[in-house]
Amino acid sequence: MSKSGDEVTVINTLNKPFQFHDSDINLISADGVVFKIHKNKLQSSSSVFQVMFEAGKHDDNLELTDTTLESSNIVSLFLQMIYGHKSDPPIDWLQLKSGYKVLVEFIDKYDASAAREHLCTCLTLWAMTSKFSTDRYLLIGSR
Repeated sequence: MSKSGDEVTVINTLNKPFQFHDSDINLISADGVVFKIHKNKLQSSSSVFQVMFEAGKHDDNLELTDTTLESSNIVSLFLQMIYGHKSDPPIDWLQLKSGYKVLVEFIDKYDASAAREHLCTCLTLWAMTSKFSTDRYLLIGSR
């Protein structure tokens, strides 16, 4: 656990890579997981986040509330994309469908073109080296 002020942040495998000591915003997933990240990363990766920050409608915490799209799993995948972390291929069709399909919707919601390009590159590479049918990657990639 990490302590900031009076709050205690629970660290797990999803948010551990995103606990920057020089962070200037806490991005909180719909299921309550805290990601201590950089506001400029969000602004530069998403026109929606950029407008939100310019409007000044938040403090040091940005709480996401859409339980369908903004779970800690999806937020972690998104942050992997915008921070350029290695993205491992899904282990099966269910993970591809449940994780990356929702990630595409998250990326679209926040108009994050760089993350979209990164994901397209990943899907292409995964399809070329996949142990299962490449048409499933193309289904996700076509979205």
